[in-house]
Amino acid sequence: NILTANIYGRLFRIRQDTGLFYDIVGSLTENSESQVGYIYISTLVYKGNLDKVEACINDLLENVVDSITQQDVDLAKNII
Repeated sequence: NILTANIYGRLFRIRQDTGLFYDIVGSLTENSESQVGYIYISTLVYKGNLDKVEACINDLLENVVDSITQQDVDLAKNII
């Protein structure tokens, strides 16, 4: 949920912060035997921003674990 939870997730936050996305959504597959930890991200962007968008998403994925705060955890628990 920290990464993908609607308007509270990190994906939506980078959309709001950068203004590069028309829309962005994601989901995380848990307890799946075939694709353990599979993350799906879908976004709608202007073609001219594609490289910037890809860099933002990659940066988020590379750093999300190290940047999780207690506030993020508490919010995710309340969303469940």
